[in-house]
Amino acid sequence: MTKNSLLINFYLGIKSQNYFLLFSILMLSIFTRCQSSKNEDPLARKILSADSIVLISHVLTAEHSPKPVLDYRVGDTVAEKEAEEYIPSEAPALLIDGKINEAIILKRKSLTNNSKKELTAILISKTIDDEYNKRQCDMPQHAIVIYINGTQSYIDICFACLTVHTTEDIKFSVMDMSLQKWKDLEDFFRAQGFTLDESEELE
Repeated sequence: MTKNSLLINFYLGIKSQNYFLLFSILMLSIFTRCQSSKNEDPLARKILSADSIVLISHVLTAEHSPKPVLDYRVGDTVAEKEAEEYIPSEAPALLIDGKINEAIILKRKSLTNNSKKELTAILISKTIDDEYNKRQCDMPQHAIVIYINGTQSYIDICFACLTVHTTEDIKFSVMDMSLQKWKDLEDFFRAQGFTLDESEELE
């Protein structure tokens, strides 16, 4: 091998190492930025630092139970009867003394640390501006309950109507959702053992 060949190979080797170093720095920068973004998001911080995160399914509560709309032109005893059959007139409250009413819970599942990260990734993922059908109903029967230092926060969810309700400390609304995020969240609940229908039996 000539002296020039040795110099060329040496130069190419150094150049290759520089490319690899630049690529490594770039990937580290992207990873650090993603982690920083997660840490800066208030909801992500709350979930990842929580003492525990519990998913629940629950009966329809008084806050969102259907109310009969009576047609007084015909006395409307039929509509009133159907409404009574659909939901008991005395639906239980979602909260008692500021905490989830234990009597409403049908099923619950505590999340592992890995599951917390997966849930966080779904909730804080970028919202795509898609046009999914926003329904006129609102009957939440699933929730994400966040426990921190003896306090509870929650995101109450209706998969059928695509609506959410939260405690005041959580800045998250249906505007933060997209069709893909709804699908991912549904899949997440199913993976945790929830059927997303009303067939859960009381514990």
